Amino acid sequence: MTELAANFKNPRGTTEIYLVNETGKILFATPGRSISNLNEFFDKEILSMIHSTEFHDFTKETRSTTGVAWLASGVKIPVGNWSILSLVDKKQALSAVELYNATRQVIQGNFNIQVDIKSQDEIGSLGKSFNIMATEVARLIIETAEKSRMETELKTAKTVQETLFPSTEAQIGQMQ
Repeated sequence: MTELAANFKNPRGTTEIYLVNETGKILFATPGRSISNLNEFFDKEILSMIHSTEFHDFTKETRSTTGVAWLASGVKIPVGNWSILSLVDKKQALSAVELYNATRQVIQGNFNIQVDIKSQDEIGSLGKSFNIMATEVARLIIETAEKSRMETELKTAKTVQETLFPSTEAQIGQMQ
């Protein structure tokens, strides 16, 4: 069980995983947790969802008894009426949501969007890469538009030149 627990260790403390029974008793928790029942740490709504016979899976926002906001996801497993509960720090989840919303803006053609990078983890790194990508795409669009404008001006200048200065070669039928 110790080896299994080591696999769930999260050095940043932003995600916690619990294996709980139908009463909310914690059978397994992320290392470092000293609680034995979910009602010691989370609101009663999470427990009522786990107790529910209709419960198969859920995702909802919740608060710890200390007031910290979490995004909770749970799924019932067919072993002893147990459930797996995963909790993600809402601040981290919001960073992912902000990044998702920014990608939706890019899909709609807004390439001048930037995300506010709040962390130094993988989400922060992804946000930084997104900002670089969005800036580069916006630059390439401006550059392409400028080239297109210049090509149009050159075609216009050629047309004006051909109109004002027609070809000096005369052509009569088949003869030149």
